[in-house]
Amino acid sequence: MPGMKVAVVQFEPLLMEVERNMTYAANMLSKYTKDGKLDIVLLCEMAFTGYCFKNRQEIEPFAETPTGGRTFAWCSDQAKRLNCLIGCGYVEKTTDNSPNAPLYNSLMLVSPEGQLVYNARKHFLYIVDTTWATPSPDGFGTWYCPWLKQNITFGICMDINAFEEDWPVGKYELANKAVAENSSLILFSSAWDDLNPDEPSSDSSWETIEYWIGRLTPMTESLMKDKEKNCHFICSNRIGTERGTQFVGGSCIVSLRDKKVLGSIGRYEEGVLYKFVVVQGWAAGIGVPGALFPAAQTIVQYLPTFGNVQENMHHISTMLLKYSESDKIDILMLSEMVFTGYCFKDRTEIEPFAELNNIGPTFSWCKSQALRLNCLVACGYVEKTLENNNLYN
Repeated sequence: MPGMKVAVVQFEPLLMEVERNMTYAANMLSKYTKDGKLDIVLLCEMAFTGYCFKNRQEIEPFAETPTGGRTFAWCSDQAKRLNCLIGCGYVEKTTDNSPNAPLYNSLMLVSPEGQLVYNARKHFLYIVDTTWATPSPDGFGTWYCPWLKQNITFGICMDINAFEEDWPVGKYELANKAVAENSSLILFSSAWDDLNPDEPSSDSSWETIEYWIGRLTPMTESLMKDKEKNCHFICSNRIGTERGTQFVGGSCIVSLRDKKVLGSIGRYEEGVLYKFVVVQGWAAGIGVPGALFPAAQTIVQYLPTFGNVQENMHHISTMLLKYSESDKIDILMLSEMVFTGYCFKDRTEIEPFAELNNIGPTFSWCKSQALRLNCLVACGYVEKTLENNNLYN
């Protein structure tokens, strides 16, 4: 498997209507099943409560312990149903029952087995949060996912911004954390305001998406220096209007190495953004990890010995010896005329190397590798046919 399948949910939670919001989000995901082999589902900040609470007294009835409330129950059920990692924003309380015990704006991560595997807390609070929430005492969270084999850094809305007071870490704290932790995924759960709520002429959220990418500059610069790495920014933002605040949508998946937006949802649109994401450390695990099939990337760089078919086959077979069926390679791609070499003078010189498409040394080699690795093998060769006297590349 050379990548992962990600689903990002964008909708309008209604303030304090938890059961309605849970049912609504579940219906949006109902068409997906375990057979779809999703790896990650991400929902927005405070996905089921809504966001614009006036104060602690108003929000406190909606606070939950990480494993003891309705949000965890919903996430656990969906994670087991879909057999994937679920990330969902919620209002967290601790087991401390004292009157002024801290509340957190948090993001829970639930495993395919329905277990809480990580709990991230918002570090930089927005003005709306300050009436009830405590900043994360642990800073930004990063967690290694053992089954996806990825370091994941988490951010919640304002975490992607610079801290407004004098802060010794620098202007790009979240991005710097992701770089320092060698993260290949940034999961970003948000309730981001619309910067231009009075200009509703466009459904696009591109201005906001470009801003988010800009806030990850240390990561994009780091990836420019190391072409063998990539990091994907996976964002779930909400839409709608709540107590006069309009949200901008723009949920997206971005490849940060090339700043390419792989997909996004509009400013007013509800939906599930579903994308196949190629990430660091998958597939064969060599070559350029951000490329679709890293093993093929290495083989393409092989220099065939001109006219020496057996030597070239032996050499490439040796290069592939370290891989087996357990590596779960899907496609092995080789270059044009890989075993013969390319620059033949004329038909007379190349004709001895021509093969039928199912009989010959190239077909035999490809068949043996396909059976050994349990994958599709694509390989360039010189073809002859029984129908006519033509040769084909």
